[in-house]
Amino acid sequence: MVSIMVNEEDHLRIQCLLPGLQLKECWDLANTVDDGLEVGLNFAFSEEKGYLTSCPTNVGTGSGLL
Repeated sequence: MVSIMVNEEDHLRIQCLLPGLQLKECWDLANTVDDGLEVGLNFAFSEEKGYLTSCPTNVGTGSGLL
């Protein structure tokens, strides 16, 4: 199952849920959805800070940029 939330805590959030320990399959599915969206959308992205988000705690890639 794929869920795409728009204008929640983030501007766009893709969630993927599969039964069992299917982490790679979830990643592949979410990545495919992201690639499809990226074809028609322009994402706000900074090489320094990552993707634009409406929640400051989600800035960047989780690498401790704040």
